[in-house]
Amino acid sequence: MSATLKYRHVEHALAQRIQRGDYAQGLPGERALATEFSVARVTVRSALRALEDAGLIKRQQRRGTQATGGPDMAARRRLLREHVDKFLDRGRRDHRKVLYFGRVGASASVATSLQVPAGTEVIHIARLRSDDTAPLTYTETYLPVAIGHPLTRAELERKALVQILEASGTRIASAEQRFTCIPAPSGAAQHLGITEGAPVWKIHRVLFDSQGKPLQFLLGWYRADRFEIGMRLSLEEDATKVWFDYQ
Repeated sequence: MSATLKYRHVEHALAQRIQRGDYAQGLPGERALATEFSVARVTVRSALRALEDAGLIKRQQRRGTQATGGPDMAARRRLLREHVDKFLDRGRRDHRKVLYFGRVGASASVATSLQVPAGTEVIHIARLRSDDTAPLTYTETYLPVAIGHPLTRAELERKALVQILEASGTRIASAEQRFTCIPAPSGAAQHLGITEGAPVWKIHRVLFDSQGKPLQFLLGWYRADRFEIGMRLSLEEDATKVWFDYQ
């Protein structure tokens, strides 16, 4: 496991405990956590820094590391969930068409993102999402077979995949997502009904469980003439907002 994956694993595990209220009296020291997770102290330090940046802990000299709950924690979680819902396109009432649904061997890039050996059998889903006027997004999603086996083509055409996974008991703890604006490749352009080379947003997304294990890898192409990234910045705590929406 790489150093990045190790500290992500520690970060997700500690975040889950903090949210359960396990550390009301404070977190253990770096040495104790390093021993518990069988990692170096520098790895624990990186995980704690990420938790501090997320506002889940406060580190003070001589007083140790404290979980920062408080009466407004539930409101913060709701706000975060709203942001996540926006970025995951959860619950949109657009039309979904399944173009492919089956099992394939994981390519090198898919295997790396899902942390499985290349060639491992995974579920591959290709979908086109449209509104009443035109196609909006073309996505290719890959999931471990153990997670994706309850899926059906009919359900995939009715609901957002994230909703289906959560309804089946899969708990999503976090997501990493990147956006790049690129010329549309021929396949994506054909599905989206645009000219090859026209600008599109390319989305690279990996969903993780509370232990930092990948649950889903998605590549998406979103029409740049229909989607925009918006941002509202504020110096007030939790007031900054980022969204990705279509027009």
